[in-house]
Amino acid sequence: MRKKGRANRRNKKRQEKKLLVIYVDGETEVWYFNLVKKQLVNEKVFLKLMPEIAKSGTPEEKLVELNKFIKKYQRELEQAYLLLDFDTIRKESDWYQKIFDIRKKKRKRIKGEILNEKIRIIVNNPCLEYWFLLHFSNTKRFFENCDSVIQALSKEVKNNWEIENGYKKHEKEFKNFCNRLYREGLFKVLKEPIKRAENIGFLNGLEDIDKSVAEIFVIFKHINKLRR
Repeated sequence: MRKKGRANRRNKKRQEKKLLVIYVDGETEVWYFNLVKKQLVNEKVFLKLMPEIAKSGTPEEKLVELNKFIKKYQRELEQAYLLLDFDTIRKESDWYQKIFDIRKKKRKRIKGEILNEKIRIIVNNPCLEYWFLLHFSNTKRFFENCDSVIQALSKEVKNNWEIENGYKKHEKEFKNFCNRLYREGLFKVLKEPIKRAENIGFLNGLEDIDKSVAEIFVIFKHINKLRR
């Protein structure tokens, strides 16, 4: 009876956790959210990353895969996010308007399938590194591509941390960067970049594509809400 009781408690604990599924756009995002997951072991939220290993694909292919995947998690699913770097969408120019239509619920089907209402598309423009830059600087400057953001981020890292090589996108250096960035605690450090990113806002249409944004803040606000 004791074993059964312990098993029931474990099952109940798992059921109490809210599930967030995040489909990420590249290997940097995979590394980043795997680090975030480690901070949530004892929290009321569970992150499921897709794909576990970064792979290429169009926004449409990723959306179709996410839509199919979450069908088996309907009961425990809180939200599913498709996180995209807008610099990669620029290569799929016909997807500009499609993404805005989906976000505004004007487009409700993909490849003949009904889109799950719990899917939300989140965009970083031009890329994830703009989010990291907001940890150091309250900048609203427009960055046309990821290389220009990395250059600005590296400058901040050099000036603030006195690290000669700045910011690097190699796995070992990236993990060291995140450990240094969040050494005072992930959610304590995130307060300021969340505020800055929220103040900048969203891409609301084609008229906004020359605006840098870090909509990823939405995911962290959601996680914070579920942690309480």
